[in-house]
Amino acid sequence: MAVVTVHGTLGSGARDVARIVAERLRLDYVDHELIVSLSQRMGLSVEAVEEHDERAAGFAERLAAYFRAFLERSAAAGPTDPFLGPSGLEPLITRTYAEAAQPEDEFDQRAYVRAITDLIVGLAGGSNIIIVGRASQIVLRDFPGAAHALIVAPRSLRVERVAAAEGLAPDAAEKRVRQAEQDRDLFYRRLFKVNAADPCLYDVICNTGRLSYEAAAEATIAAASSHQPRPG
Repeated sequence: MAVVTVHGTLGSGARDVARIVAERLRLDYVDHELIVSLSQRMGLSVEAVEEHDERAAGFAERLAAYFRAFLERSAAAGPTDPFLGPSGLEPLITRTYAEAAQPEDEFDQRAYVRAITDLIVGLAGGSNIIIVGRASQIVLRDFPGAAHALIVAPRSLRVERVAAAEGLAPDAAEKRVRQAEQDRDLFYRRLFKVNAADPCLYDVICNTGRLSYEAAAEATIAAASSHQPRPG
């Protein structure tokens, strides 16, 4: 079973690289947008549990089935699960880096970390999968056989890519890239007590300012293919 995580700052091309890896290795692809889309489609609340059947045809249904199992635990605990709180799972797992890094209180922070950890470990244990971001490289750092890739690029190039992709003026793109960096850094430091740029967290680091997305994907595939479970 292959498990790969990909991390990268805005404009680095991490998602593009991850999609190439997913296609070539036939891995299920998960990123924040997919989680948000699925949770909104399902209406992740305790009351929604019984509205969905138990079929799991295709990855989206398997992911939905996992969410339902998670929710059933909350439903069994009553309408105000001490873990999820009265608003349910969706507000936790769909948070952006900026939102997650600004918890309302210590309990809220612990609830988020537990929710995202439960989600990622559950997904990694059930399929051949590639996960983009969401602290997956931290949560799964000791997961047997998991490979972790960091995708980087010079800020100037990332600004150019974001400006082109989102139709922004250079100054606006620069501001967006810097804010995304700050949000992500704060997320990892505050919630997981790590520096996400620490090279020791990764098996392979690719600079898409020097490598094409395809070459970065090949390096990631090589790491995933040759990766052995870490001792201890």
